[in-house]
Amino acid sequence: MRAMIRLLLVAALGFAGSANARSTATEQQIDAAVSAMRPATQIVGRSYPAQSLTELMRQKHVPGASIVVFHDGRIVYAKGFGLAEAGGTRAVTPETLFQAASISKPLTATAALRLVEQGRLDLDRPVNDRLRSWRIPESPAAEGKPVTLRELLTHTAGVTVHGFPGYAAGAPRPTLLQVLDGVPPANTPAVRVDQRPGSAWRYSGGGFTIVQLLLTETTGQTFADLMRRLVLAPAGMSRSTYAQPLPEGLRPTAAMAYRPDGSPIAGGYHIYPEQAAAGLWTTPSDLARWALALSASFNGRHGGLLRHDTAVAMLTPGLGNWGLGIGVGGEGEWLSFTHDGANEGYRADLLAYPRRGDGMVIMTNSDSGDELFGPLRIAVGHALGWPHSEPQTIVPVAVPAQALAEVAGRYMGFGQSLEVRPDGDMLLVTIAKGPPPFHVIPQGNDDFVAEDGLSVKFIRDPATKRVTGLAVSGGTLQRTGDGS
Repeated sequence: MRAMIRLLLVAALGFAGSANARSTATEQQIDAAVSAMRPATQIVGRSYPAQSLTELMRQKHVPGASIVVFHDGRIVYAKGFGLAEAGGTRAVTPETLFQAASISKPLTATAALRLVEQGRLDLDRPVNDRLRSWRIPESPAAEGKPVTLRELLTHTAGVTVHGFPGYAAGAPRPTLLQVLDGVPPANTPAVRVDQRPGSAWRYSGGGFTIVQLLLTETTGQTFADLMRRLVLAPAGMSRSTYAQPLPEGLRPTAAMAYRPDGSPIAGGYHIYPEQAAAGLWTTPSDLARWALALSASFNGRHGGLLRHDTAVAMLTPGLGNWGLGIGVGGEGEWLSFTHDGANEGYRADLLAYPRRGDGMVIMTNSDSGDELFGPLRIAVGHALGWPHSEPQTIVPVAVPAQALAEVAGRYMGFGQSLEVRPDGDMLLVTIAKGPPPFHVIPQGNDDFVAEDGLSVKFIRDPATKRVTGLAVSGGTLQRTGDGS
């Protein structure tokens, strides 16, 4: 008997040692990857020397970043880089809190789906049937079609207001109903229906603000409390909160927020009464725990937050390749779900492959933190054998110098002012009070692409052929002056 026990102990220790060895090897792989990154988009004919994450952070004025990688269903890498507060000594660690921004939304969707499972909400019942203190106003654009919870979660409700800038520390903050009606001190327009529900996909933080009201009125709890009960605690997210403003006791553990030029956000960070859409404070490790719990539900395993059929519905893409609260891509073994986040002074990114139990979360305390995402996804993905882990390439198209001169000028839109001017065979774009100037590469006389993959198309008046604006993802900027 003793011999058998000894053999079992040796086998168990050997297995643990093997697992630890694999974990250490994976960590070393990822360390090597983030020490030698290259741009996610590259121009054919140029060379790109390897660059470490800390070098790229310094170049892009990103004070701090926190990264988690999960592999085979468990967290295998969790590290902080840089500082939680620029100019200080407080280093970013895996326990440092960041604003998750719009990654708040898929966790809000998880809470809503748990209430659906309990029979307290219905995905396809008109939301106005359940709302009490406020109702979605009637709109001719709705053509008589009521808004449902399913449409709010999938961004197909025809609801306005893309996102929220938050409120500076010390500034007046609106109630949720003031946000919904666009009443001061709310700093965004009223949330309204301006197209037929179910007819098209259009991202709407306003829609999730309606969900916030629906969940609080259904449960009778504050939003922070219901999210802790329904999602955060069950997922093991012990370092996360939807409390807004951030409780004073947690402030010493939070990363402060910064602009693209490295200047700080006044007061350290903005406050978001729009908690469902943008209010989560968390860590990459806690977001990974939620992603792994959702993956467990999707795979029909224990430890999930939702029933298997609910998780499958959540990760089934519809219009805009969007599931219930989250973007969905890929297929088969490499089905993925993803969401990014952008609050004032924070950028975050989440990617998961639920059938593999793989993925990563990146959180930063800078408006330019998203410039780390592409290189990190490529580097880590290549190390772990994930798909789409090779850089995209741009082939420059030769255009006449006159074509470059014609599009030069000043442009305004989205509260931004930028200048475009020729620089050799490319254009140099300078954004006032923004990130460092960057080049866009010709793909035709009026079509250009930036090294980060951003497409830029110049718009001409059909009659005069004069350039009147430029279109980028999300909208159009108007030309306000020529290039002289």
